[in-house]
Amino acid sequence: MIEQLFVLVDFHHSSLSIDHGNIKKGPDMKNQVFGKEYAGQYDLLYEDKDYEVECGLIEEILRRYANTPVKSVLDIGCGTGNHALPLAKRGYHVTGIDCSPEMISQARAKAQAIYTSDRINPVFREVAPGSSSDHFPPVFLEADARTLSLGRTFDAVLMMFAVLGYQLTNNDVLSALRAVRDHLKEECLFIFDIWYGPAVLAIRPCDKIKVIQTGDGQLIRAASSELDIRRHCCEVQFDGIVKSLKCP
Repeated sequence: MIEQLFVLVDFHHSSLSIDHGNIKKGPDMKNQVFGKEYAGQYDLLYEDKDYEVECGLIEEILRRYANTPVKSVLDIGCGTGNHALPLAKRGYHVTGIDCSPEMISQARAKAQAIYTSDRINPVFREVAPGSSSDHFPPVFLEADARTLSLGRTFDAVLMMFAVLGYQLTNNDVLSALRAVRDHLKEECLFIFDIWYGPAVLAIRPCDKIKVIQTGDGQLIRAASSELDIRRHCCEVQFDGIVKSLKCP
């Protein structure tokens, strides 16, 4: 039996800049999970995550276990599009949804940059005249995994990077799974990953600090976790600091 552990993220963001030795503290971003500040730094924070390899694994699963050829893919909790964009470039028709408007904005901007340079019109999903590309840009929509209603079905549905674990109650999980069922063609595949509960209980979450070098300084993220065994939840608090070493 697979036991799931749910993840509650509380992101506190303090923006720090160094100006001739004086430290200035920016606005408090408490309780804005995946808001503007976090979304803007998300790709830097996970630049060491190999999304191409993960997309290769997804493709291998589709090749092995899909009963029919997979053309359309729904990516629930798509974030900034780090699975949706590589899959689209591999020829899939991808729709990505996320409840964070800021994450969707980042994903759309990345798609616009990629497909404009490739002479593909990202608005009408048509290959522009003279383009040699045979792939279609993904569509990114703001929507909640629990209440999703697109009025169509897909050959495969994804929930990657523990998206299912952000549904904190049994009702939330059931609502998200019903939404998956409503958007999945019969006998097609739903691919997801979760935190495996027994392993989390054995290893226990620990405090971590991640330091990323940027062009003009550092991005520092401190993560602390508190396990609630009774509720099967882990509350994760992220404290983000941007240190800029540029002087005006």
